[in-house]
Order: sequence, then structure tokens, then C-alpha cells
Amino acid sequence: MGLASKAERAASADLARLIEQRDYPALESALASEIGISERDRKLLGGVLANRRNRLAEAIELLAPLLTRPAASLEPGQRRTGYKTLADCYAKLFSYRDAARTLEQALRELKARMDRTQTLDMQQTWRLMHLLRRVPRQTTSIPGPFKVPLERKGSGLLDITVEIGGTQRSWMLRYRREFFGRHPVSGRGAASESVGCCSGSSSKSASR
Repeated sequence: MGLASKAERAASADLARLIEQRDYPALESALASEIGISERDRKLLGGVLANRRNRLAEAIELLAPLLTRPAASLEPGQRRTGYKTLADCYAKLFSYRDAARTLEQALRELKARMDRTQTLDMQQTWRLMHLLRRVPRQTTSIPGPFKVPLERKGSGLLDITVEIGGTQRSWMLRYRREFFGRHPVSGRGAASESVGCCSGSSSKSASR
């Protein structure tokens, strides 16, 4: 039993390092493994990766119960990861009040266990969520079918022309392996990290 506990503690430390480094391929491999990871760590890691894949309901289902348990069930660093990920899920769902409440609980519980940079980062996010707490859930209406013009560059990457504030910009799109078959192409603007892309150069007359 002692050896198992020691192995699980070592695995927890390794997972914490991988999460901090955002080494998602290694985290995926760890989650797929049946060896050396406690059920607690498996749920935390599953929540982090579900959030990464934009499977927000799944992430909330894994993380929320985990964080309502006594603090002793997770290390402070793990609880910090869990709270930040859970708040991010709520923010992506435009549930800013829930995101603010989650971060407020994290600050109350973990402030003495975080360094100055971690505390300031969480406080800054909490302030933003607190300011947005009464903003209604955002929706998009699509009245009918539409086409998205894409242009393949010489490098093989796909570009799309978007218009922001009256200025046309060329954005680079990339495929997300885990979205094949459902959402084959994804893009990211400045306000979201839930899907992956990077914005490119701006142009007044980008080709369509």
C-alpha cells in the first residue's frame, strides 16, 4: 500500500509538471494508461483535456464534484489547476457569474498557497469575470446555409479572409485532429482559446 501511494504521488507530480508545460500529447498518453494514476488524478486530467477539446459539459461534470470534496483530497497545485480549468469552462459557456464564483472560491481557499504571480493572475481573471457577471449569454443566429471561402497557400496551410472593424484580415486555419468528422476546421480569435488557430496579416484587399 505504501509503495502504491508513493507511486501515485510521483505520478501526480509528473502530471502537474506536464499540465504546467501544456504537454497535451503526453497528458493524453497518461490518461490512456491504466497504470500508476489515481482515480482522483484521472478525473482532474480528464477535466483538463475535456476543456482543451472544448467538451465543456464533460469537463464541468468531472471537475465540479472533485473540487467540492475536502481540500485534503487534492494537492494545492491540483486544486488551483482544477479551479482555473472549471472557471475557464464557465467563461467559454458565457456563464461569467459562475466563473467569477469559482475563482473567488479558489482565491479564498488557495491565496496563502500561491506565489505572487499566480495570485495576481487569478485576481485579474476574477475581476474580468466579476465585471461580466451580468452580461447575458451570447448567441449567434444563422438564417441559412453559407459558404466559407478558403485559400490553400504554397505551404499547404489554409487561409480565410475575415473582416474586423471594416478591415479585411487573412487568418490561417489549422485542422484539429480530435475534431475530425465533426468540426474539421477551427479558428481562434483574440477572446478565446477553446479552439486552435492563429491570426495572420491584415489586408485591405485580401483575395477570397
